Amino acid sequence: MNAINHNLIINCTDISVFDAFNGEYSKKAIEICSLLQEFQIRIVCVCESPYAKELMVENDAFGYYMEVNSGKASNANAEIIVNPTMCDRLGLTDREMLAAVAHEVGHIMFYFHTEKDKYNGNIEEMICDSYACRMGLKDEMISLLKKMVESGEYSQNQVKQFKLRINYINLI
Repeated sequence: MNAINHNLIINCTDISVFDAFNGEYSKKAIEICSLLQEFQIRIVCVCESPYAKELMVENDAFGYYMEVNSGKASNANAEIIVNPTMCDRLGLTDREMLAAVAHEVGHIMFYFHTEKDKYNGNIEEMICDSYACRMGLKDEMISLLKKMVESGEYSQNQVKQFKLRINYINLI
C-alpha cells in the first residue's frame, strides 16, 4: 500500500478536526512505523467504544485500544477513544486534539516496538509524546500537557508525571 494515499484514520465521530489528521500527519506516522500502512485506526467517542469502560477513567480525554489477531499487523483492530466532554473541560484546541491523536497513534506504534516490555508506563508515555513531536506537534503536545497540569482534574502524582513529560519534550 502507498503511504501517501493511505488514510490511517477513520473518523467515526462528528468532530471534524480528526478528518485533518490523514492529510497532515498520516504520512509522517507511517514514516515512523511502516506497519501502520497495513491497517486503519478508528476514532470513536467514548460512548461508542466497547473498550472504553475497561481502558479509560473519567478524566481521560483520549485513550486507545489495540489488538492484533494472529500476530499480523494487517489483522489489527485499533481504536482511538475520545471523550468530548473532557476535551471541552480541558479547553483543548483543534491542534491540541490532533496532538492527542498523534500521541495515541504513538501508543499503537509502541505496540509494535520490539523491546516494549523493557519500558514502564511513564517511559511509554514519553516515547508516545516523542512520536507526536516527530509528527510536528511538539508545541501542541506541551500545551495539551500544561492544560492537564493546570486543570485541577488530576491527582498530584498524575500532575508530577505530566510535568516530567513536559520537561522531556523540551529536551527533544
